[in-house]
Amino acid sequence: MESITTSMDSIKRVAEGLASLLALFFICKIWQKRKREGRCRLSEPNGSWPIVGHLDLLTGTTPLYRTIAALSEKHGPLFSLQLGQMHAIVVSSMDLAKECFTVNDRAFAGRPQLEGWKHLAYDRAMFSFSPYGPYFCELHKIVATEQLSSQQFELLKHIRVDEVGFLMRRLYGSCRNHEPVEMKQHLTCMALNIILRMIAGKWYFDLDGEGKEFSEALDEFANLVGMFTVSDAIPWLDVGGHLNAMKRVHLKMDEVASAWLAEHRRKESSSADEKRDLIDVVIKELDDGHLFENHQTDAIIKATGMVVDIEGLMDSVPETNSSHVSSTSS
Repeated sequence: MESITTSMDSIKRVAEGLASLLALFFICKIWQKRKREGRCRLSEPNGSWPIVGHLDLLTGTTPLYRTIAALSEKHGPLFSLQLGQMHAIVVSSMDLAKECFTVNDRAFAGRPQLEGWKHLAYDRAMFSFSPYGPYFCELHKIVATEQLSSQQFELLKHIRVDEVGFLMRRLYGSCRNHEPVEMKQHLTCMALNIILRMIAGKWYFDLDGEGKEFSEALDEFANLVGMFTVSDAIPWLDVGGHLNAMKRVHLKMDEVASAWLAEHRRKESSSADEKRDLIDVVIKELDDGHLFENHQTDAIIKATGMVVDIEGLMDSVPETNSSHVSSTSS
């Protein structure tokens, strides 16, 4: 009985010692963190709440840019905001902005890890939403040299000629029958067909055909990808069901992209004389596996095809709600 009591006392002393070491460790970490923050602490508005930070300052009926402008007048051209678990730096001076994006552009080339980009962009396999690094640079280079070069545009000139001809015949038919013409709809359809034939070698979109559902999914993507959600600041909180909407839109788009990839894998076009589209190029480039990183091969192929399609649509139809999508790839 005495030996049992002695063993219990030993275990208790060991547990107390471990607890003391852990407490000392966390105290040191907190002290080091506050010491680093104190060296270059930026001005910050008062009224930061636990967990949510300054999110309450950015809500309400006042437009966000006016709220930020008012805060800049009070706190200067460079200050910080606490948005949930994230720190944000607000720059409102032209000179400081120039310093950030010209002199120190490499340091600002990264992208925030937003929840929406995780669900919509194949866990950020779309290079426009991936962190700056070898993966982004390599895919950007492939798209720029293989699909957007002047030589490739000349090789694919027949696609643009075909689609302009289709557009003219449609307009002629509508005018001949004295039907009203919605030019935006016709021009959007033409742009989508050109882009998609270059990416996947498919003529997919018709005004009332099977591409209508996918076209609507692209519009939903454009609206959701630029939306600031509460879960970006507080990951476990999804107010408004935006994350569920993002997952639903992703499933729609992935179904189409999977069909493109399956068709390309079946035909296995490797002839040098055959005109290759973007998916063919990416499949060939991924043969050696040097781009895998944390993404599966199929996810990279589908994500690259989709992001070029989306950016092409944004550039071709400037009235869409997410013109910032194309700016993320710069």
